[in-house]
Amino acid sequence: MKLTQKKEDLSWLMTAGEERVARRELQKRRAALAAEFPNMILQLSLLLNAGLILDAAFDEIMDSRRDDGNILYRLLGEIMENSRRTNGSFVAGLYQLAGRSRDRDLIRFATLAAEHRGRGSELSERLEREKDHLWAGRLASARASAREAETKLCFPLMLLLISVVIISIAPALMEMG
Repeated sequence: MKLTQKKEDLSWLMTAGEERVARRELQKRRAALAAEFPNMILQLSLLLNAGLILDAAFDEIMDSRRDDGNILYRLLGEIMENSRRTNGSFVAGLYQLAGRSRDRDLIRFATLAAEHRGRGSELSERLEREKDHLWAGRLASARASAREAETKLCFPLMLLLISVVIISIAPALMEMG
């Protein structure tokens, strides 16, 4: 009886550890996606301003970034291959990805792409605003992580200050005593 109980406890620990690893991996993927997404929007906006339509602009971006290894471009590449294989819409696949990811920025972008698919200039103007919004969010995120790092460094600096005070006062105390 005790042996099976221990096995169940160990399996629960393994499951909890696997879940922790999976959550950490998911956080890394979301951070990589959030870091690269504003750059992709900027590239797309520039290509649309140059006169390309949405699908051609995505083709150009994917041709230039195919071997990048970033999760965003890997997902977009999968959507592009799937839409070519099934003769489906790239924008529809992008919208499905946005729904699965539950990322606000990706959902907003997919909605913009679906609404303005045939009108490149209007989409370009909206993407410019979206790009500014994303860069502002990225800047706020960088500032928050800088404040967090500052807070984490406070305790070691306090210990360092105490050790410097002890080292400088110790000779005076030894001479008095």
